[in-house]
Amino acid sequence: MTDKSHVVVMEYEAWFGPNAVTFQQSSAMPLLQSGDMQAVGGGYDSADPAVIQQHVRWIESMGMDAVTLDLTNNVSCIFNSEWFVKKYVKNCTPSFRSGNQNIRDNDGNIYTAWTALGTRLKIIPLLGGIDGNVLIRDRDGKTAFEKEVEYFGARMKKNPNLSVIYEGKPLMLIYLGAAQDPHRQDNPLWFRLETFVASHPEIGEKYAFKLLAGYLDSQPLLWATKGKPTGPIEINPAYGFWSVGDRLNPRCKKKFCPYYPTYNVVGSRVENFTASIATSGQKG
Repeated sequence: MTDKSHVVVMEYEAWFGPNAVTFQQSSAMPLLQSGDMQAVGGGYDSADPAVIQQHVRWIESMGMDAVTLDLTNNVSCIFNSEWFVKKYVKNCTPSFRSGNQNIRDNDGNIYTAWTALGTRLKIIPLLGGIDGNVLIRDRDGKTAFEKEVEYFGARMKKNPNLSVIYEGKPLMLIYLGAAQDPHRQDNPLWFRLETFVASHPEIGEKYAFKLLAGYLDSQPLLWATKGKPTGPIEINPAYGFWSVGDRLNPRCKKKFCPYYPTYNVVGSRVENFTASIATSGQKG
């Protein structure tokens, strides 16, 4: 990307299948179906070539330029050793671990499948920066965050035409979750992740990283201008957070209310602006 680029990105979750019960509690069953999912109640398998091809056609027809490929949850459970998960990740049961590793494998398969399809679409890995345990070293001396970067990095190297280039380097996003502590002296996880990348040139010099946070519309300590907003909210460039989802305006009592998404300015341009249908309240 350059200062003249215009990139429209959509989140993509290859979370489904194979042979997994994933859609059975959903309010709507997807129109696309895969044979291996029928025995568990239906739905599609994210590794099904026909499903992947149809998704690509739809995303292209919507005018998208890229997707954020989501592998944000349970990163240590996916990438670290059994010794680590027994010590630090109590909910990482064998079946839970296997299911999450299926998602990892589905994400990896997207690179191979999209290259074979010759799509113009790009892929931006969406990494997990939610849990503090992603920066605890495993027995091999590496953190789960490093291992996730290496996992996507290997696929980006093998499929270079699928990467978005930001400031001369392939771009990766780090998802931080909802509420962010703005005080660096508290050593919040976002700051530790920034520090980790800066202190590890083997990844910091190879990839560009941006921090992606949710619900910045209700975190005034992160805003560039204080007070009650009457329109879109600029995020303080000192943090550099990109938004991932904003709520409806909670003070509006009308039937149809404007919502105030957040945005970032770099130089003279808006760098990040998120259009979202997220409507959850501040307390859930």
